[in-house]
Amino acid sequence: MCENCELIEKLKEGRNPYFLVETKAGYLMLHEHQPYPGMCLFLCKEHVQAIYELEFHKRNEYLTEMGQIAHAIHDATNAVRVDIEMCSSKDGHLDTLLVPRKEDDLKALDYKPAFSLPQVDFLSDKNRFTTGELKSMKEKLLAELEKYFPKAVPQKKGLLQGMLLDKIFDGVRISLIDRRGTVVAYVDMGKRNKTERVLSRTYVSEGYRSKGLGTFLIDEAERICKQEGTTLIKSCSFASR
Repeated sequence: MCENCELIEKLKEGRNPYFLVETKAGYLMLHEHQPYPGMCLFLCKEHVQAIYELEFHKRNEYLTEMGQIAHAIHDATNAVRVDIEMCSSKDGHLDTLLVPRKEDDLKALDYKPAFSLPQVDFLSDKNRFTTGELKSMKEKLLAELEKYFPKAVPQKKGLLQGMLLDKIFDGVRISLIDRRGTVVAYVDMGKRNKTERVLSRTYVSEGYRSKGLGTFLIDEAERICKQEGTTLIKSCSFASR
């Protein structure tokens, strides 16, 4: 399986905190490096190396959605323009990088494309979001993306009602259950001591992945800790990203 196909599988399983939406033609996520805040990666669902290899209707679908995504990123970040680079991974899987540009970084590069930035700076670890910054940027982008992909953007208000799920907290685990009483998602957040809880595992069953439930549960864990005055230590791979 190629690098982008593996990434898509993680997105489908709810194991990537940078995931934004699934569209008809692809999967959209924030790039893990953010030299330009709001920079996104749009992965084509089809394993093709170039846009011309897609069937006619799928090519039009991908290009149309790319334009809509660029518009959403532009408005969410108050960008001057959005640079677009369409290429493929080292394994030959089409993806598109969408980069919001601001006047100051345009001047710094003499108005050259974002990709003129040296790779060592482009992929520097200093250009990573904190948990708070990631959450804030996702909220801004999703608010704009909803205008173009209303059915794809998860709605936190009424999310559980819309999916016919109930929430249960037993003091250690927050569970989401369906109408048959089956647990479809949960987070474990046992107490380490009187002042700390450890979020040790996040789980979402296959049929409920990529719908925002993992993020919803982590937000609930943070809300509970804030309410009871404890600190939440995120040790599971999904929550700690």
